[in-house]
Amino acid sequence: MLSKINNYIKKNTGILIRLDDIAENMNWDLMNKSELLFEKYKIRPVLGVIPNNQDKELLSYPKKIIFGNK
Repeated sequence: MLSKINNYIKKNTGILIRLDDIAENMNWDLMNKSELLFEKYKIRPVLGVIPNNQDKELLSYPKKIIFGNK
């Protein structure tokens, strides 16, 4: 029984990568580099998106329109 549990844990446990503060205005050069690494190693991070960015520090970056406005 214990070996079944250990095998299940080994097969179904991993590392969670979460990226917060994704916005139209952010350091997209760094994000693009990260995206290449994620693709290379088949990593699917969880992204935390700012729906209405008002952060003055992030607003200092150029705006990259990738978010659909419907």
